[in-house]
Amino acid sequence: MSLELSVYCNRAKLPTAEQWSRAVKKDGFDFAFTGGLNWKKPDGSVTLNGDETHFELSLFPNDPDEDPPKPAAKFDSLVAFRFGSTGGEAALLAAAALSRLTKGYLYDPDMDAPLKAVDAVAEARRMLAPAPPPPKKKRFDWSWDNQSLRGEAWVAACERQLQQHVHPDYHRNPNVGRANLIEFVRRDAATGLWHAQTVVRSLFQGEEEYEHAYAVLPAEIPNLGPSTTPLTIGWRWSNQGLPRQLWEAKKQGLKRVRASHALTTNFKQVVENVKAAEAALFPLYARIFAAGAPRALELLALAQRVLASAPKGKPTPLKAANALRVDVKTFNRHRDACINLDVEGLRKPRRFGQIPAKFRDGCIVGHNIEVFWAARAQLPEVVETLRGLRGKRR
Repeated sequence: MSLELSVYCNRAKLPTAEQWSRAVKKDGFDFAFTGGLNWKKPDGSVTLNGDETHFELSLFPNDPDEDPPKPAAKFDSLVAFRFGSTGGEAALLAAAALSRLTKGYLYDPDMDAPLKAVDAVAEARRMLAPAPPPPKKKRFDWSWDNQSLRGEAWVAACERQLQQHVHPDYHRNPNVGRANLIEFVRRDAATGLWHAQTVVRSLFQGEEEYEHAYAVLPAEIPNLGPSTTPLTIGWRWSNQGLPRQLWEAKKQGLKRVRASHALTTNFKQVVENVKAAEAALFPLYARIFAAGAPRALELLALAQRVLASAPKGKPTPLKAANALRVDVKTFNRHRDACINLDVEGLRKPRRFGQIPAKFRDGCIVGHNIEVFWAARAQLPEVVETLRGLRGKRR
């Protein structure tokens, strides 16, 4: 809105304070000049609906040299209204009433255009109207955006929602203990593999959000540290999340991928994510596991042998290399090919093409020995699941 208004009129028709106030009141507003009105030295101090406000009020001769608008040339005077962050509503009402009383010409200098009195009153009415209350949030009968539900209370409620709306076997993985990493798992009866729905808690502008990722596991194993390991397919934690996983699956030819949500606290969206992951990603990931099962079993047999002979405590890659009789220089030289390795990577011979064949398995196991050690309690179940998958390869 402009910060200046003008009314071109004839001086002989200028109203008194009482006449002007009555004209504004006809528009439905309580308006009065607080100090009267002296046209020799006009003052725009007024009360509007009981509140004191102010605008600058000035009276000038209508000077033809100032190039007034063509319709205003017939008037001898110019009444100017100026205002800042306050006083705009009162100025609009006063200017509209003055233009009617004097049969003058109401003009907006900033817009270089005439202004109808009725439009000025409507704008003032809009500005004075109370702000509408914020819209009520839609509450789903099985979702929650209430930020008072935090931490363990949110986790417990989310678990109930998955059990109720996806599968009753979903439960929190007790082997995942990182504070901001929460994982809900269930076993697929047909394959023995486990769905792993992982949400990572973050704090943004004082509110909690959860980022969803999906993985398939051969057992209810702990979080193994690296984002990819020889015992997982998919992501258990990621700064890209499920939408990126589904996008990558589409590049592999997956069709009819359901929409997914990124950061959320909403149980309805979490449930939609879980269903999308199960429907779209599980068949793909299960086929990868089945194809990689024979190779994974060979490496697991070697890893179990190292773990059985290792002293108490967490083994290091270097100790594993010594136990497997792998030359240390060779072992260190081929580190990059052996880390951040998932089941699908085990089946890519080119990845390990530079490693001498007699050291290949030792290098892979040695560089991943900490992963195998972290899942040592579940390794018998992992082996059993992978043996069952060998007959399901396509």
